[in-house]
Amino acid sequence: SKGKLTASFRAYTEYVESTLSDDELAEMIFGENTDEEENETPVVAQIGKMQQFTTHLPLYSIRAACGKFTDDEEAEIEGWVNVKKYNITPTKDMFVVHAEGSSMEPLIHDGDLCVFSYTNANENGAIMLIESNNLFCQHVIKEFHCRPTLFPEYTEDNNVILHSLNPEFQDIVLSATDNPRIVGKLIKVIHAHEQF
Repeated sequence: SKGKLTASFRAYTEYVESTLSDDELAEMIFGENTDEEENETPVVAQIGKMQQFTTHLPLYSIRAACGKFTDDEEAEIEGWVNVKKYNITPTKDMFVVHAEGSSMEPLIHDGDLCVFSYTNANENGAIMLIESNNLFCQHVIKEFHCRPTLFPEYTEDNNVILHSLNPEFQDIVLSATDNPRIVGKLIKVIHAHEQF
């Protein structure tokens, strides 16, 4: 009947509007341009709900990413990164941040995109996003080392060593009073030259 058809169309329209971005809707209606997709930057301002954590991951500032983990609040998303084109299978506990500085060269360069998975588990030798109240910038990406363990208890002899891969930078040694906190483990680096 006409009433059922109208109700079905209205439900479908609401679903499309809540799920797809304007760009996705236009692409569905008018077709896709594969040449544009290949040359497109991986970071976009907005995406539809269907792409969130299926093809794209949220891009945060490092401070926002750490705050989301520790404060359990919604952090402001700077954009969304298409990680599927880099052979990454997104999950809801993954996020992306811009790397800053040269202390982790040659693995990570200034401006690279770093894909992390939220965790608080210490893993010696892994590249981690660390937060501490005794760091010059509060948050760093470093190779993590701990003697003998960081969680669940600290001892007086228990030090955390944050190692820079670039030999021009000294290791950072933290103790229990510095309140070090692991925020995430590095999954992949998307180098700046790969982003276009």
